[in-house]
Amino acid sequence: MSKRSNLIQIILFLGFIALFSLLFILLPDRDFSEQENRYLDQAPKFSFKELFEGDFTQDFESYLSDQFILRDEWITLKAATEIGLGKHSNNNVYLCQDQTLIQRFDAPDQQQYVSNLEAVNTFAENVEVPVCFALIPSAAEIWRDKLPKGAPSADQSALIDQAYETVTAAQTVDVYNALDGNKDEYIYYRTDHHWTSLGAFYGANTILEAMGRDPLDLADYVPTTVSDSFYGTIFSTSGVRWVPPDTIETYIPEDGVTVT
Repeated sequence: MSKRSNLIQIILFLGFIALFSLLFILLPDRDFSEQENRYLDQAPKFSFKELFEGDFTQDFESYLSDQFILRDEWITLKAATEIGLGKHSNNNVYLCQDQTLIQRFDAPDQQQYVSNLEAVNTFAENVEVPVCFALIPSAAEIWRDKLPKGAPSADQSALIDQAYETVTAAQTVDVYNALDGNKDEYIYYRTDHHWTSLGAFYGANTILEAMGRDPLDLADYVPTTVSDSFYGTIFSTSGVRWVPPDTIETYIPEDGVTVT
């Protein structure tokens, strides 16, 4: 490679750094990222004490990262590159069938898991009212068929079974099968980790039946779309910006109840 070619590369590299540095200085800082759904770090106040303790440099690094020029576009480019290389995931979020984003589920620390369950059991033993205990599986379990082939995902069914065997002082509720039996319906958001209003309806009915109460009738409710442009937290962390938004529906009884 000639000296002239080396010189051109050096000039282009320095020009790139100079341009981005100038834009960083001239453009105003952003307070909030709609894409990431979070507030961005602002410039930290300088003090020698913070500098010598290392806090200032750490805060300034976070500030530079959050306010980097075209940050949202770089995040999208990274996600597209990861998917393009055949990885099917970015930031522990899988790009699944039907343009669905599903967060990877890893098994919890077993010691902490057992400790938490024992705390629930102790609580149920020391209250004077009946306690129902229901663990809700995530989309990574119920919509496992949508995951990319070979995608790692811990067995939530086994974890729920272990929990129900441990928590003996409470009445356990099988929400798993209620959701699994309706998995072909829109029971989870495609861009968020929550279940939809319809998924919550099936879960609520299961709990009502466990409590000895009459289940709700879906025919008594009027589904109303209140948003057709919802993007959830998984969308924010995934970097995947090309999937369509979710819709949010409310289920309102036909007895004149007004929901805002």
